[in-house]
Amino acid sequence: MVSCLDEISEVVNSSTSTGVYTAQLVGHENGDIVVQQRELQSFLHSYFRCLPGIKKYQHFRFDSEHPGWVFKKEFTFSLEVGICLQKTTLSPPADRPMSLAPPGLPLERQQYLYRNIRKFCTCETQDITCPVPIANESKSDDDEEIIEPQSKRRKFEEYLIN
Repeated sequence: MVSCLDEISEVVNSSTSTGVYTAQLVGHENGDIVVQQRELQSFLHSYFRCLPGIKKYQHFRFDSEHPGWVFKKEFTFSLEVGICLQKTTLSPPADRPMSLAPPGLPLERQQYLYRNIRKFCTCETQDITCPVPIANESKSDDDEEIIEPQSKRRKFEEYLIN
C-alpha cells in the first residue's frame, strides 16, 4: 500500500532492476523544501515576453549564441522555429527573485482528506497524509466534530510553519 510521498518515491525507485527511473521529490512531508520556488513571473516580466501557445510545444532549445531567443518544436520531427522573447537589451539583475513559501492545502481539501481518505492510509502515515485540519471548520448539524489532542495539532502546525 502506498500512503505518502516517500512511499511513492520508493515504488518509483524500485520499479526497474536497472534503476532507469529515479524519483525526485521537490519537498518532504516534514516540511523540508528540496526545490525552492521563486517569484519568477514578476521578476522576469520587465525583460521577457511570454511564449504564446507554450502548451502546444514539446521541444525547446536555448543557444548561448542567440541570447533571449528560444527555439521551439511541436513534435520531434517538426520544423524548429525561433522566437525572440527578450524585450530589452538590459539583463535581469543578478539577484535571485524572492522565495515563495508553499501555500499549503485549502481548508476544504484538508477536511476532505481527513474525512474521506485517512481511513485508507496506514496508521503510520495517517497524520502525515491526512492530518487534522488546522483551521476551525464550520459545522453543519450532520457533521461530526473533529477533536484531537492539542499536542498532535501543535506538532502538525509546527510542521507546516517549518
